[in-house]
Amino acid sequence: MRALLFALFVSLAACSTEEAPREAPPRVGDVAGPEAEPSVVSGPNEALRIEPDEVGVVTVSDAAGAYDVNLDRGIVLESIDEAPMDSAAVSAWLARFDPLDGSETYDDVDAETVEQDYTSLLTFLFTDGSARDVWILRRDDGLAVLTRSGGRVFRLPAERYRDLVPDVSSLRAP
Repeated sequence: MRALLFALFVSLAACSTEEAPREAPPRVGDVAGPEAEPSVVSGPNEALRIEPDEVGVVTVSDAAGAYDVNLDRGIVLESIDEAPMDSAAVSAWLARFDPLDGSETYDDVDAETVEQDYTSLLTFLFTDGSARDVWILRRDDGLAVLTRSGGRVFRLPAERYRDLVPDVSSLRAP
């Protein structure tokens, strides 16, 4: 009998009329909800986040040609010309992608156009073997930047071009 009363008491307690406290909806950038720290993976204005320590090689291609920055070997390679890289300059360059702010987007240019007509293409090869392409199309009103094939086209100020696509000589050791 005691067991039956105890079971009845437990079931009545479970059917309480008090509402459980409601959790706040997750914030933008949160991974696990409001109790979690904001995510470092993605924010509302983030076009791209490249962790500099995870980059092995970056290939920069444009109409003038291409060059590689090989962080593993500490060199800059253009055609057959190999030179030591300026570590501070390369670090400062890669830091511009950690994160790359993309608070504005283009409505009048689509991803396919940027992929086909790009001015520059940056290919990041990571130490884990994965890769990421970033297409940049120079326009009169700014830079159209595509960070994922078929993704959103971000708008950056035109003066940011050399920040993102530096001249090869600026990355070589003096």
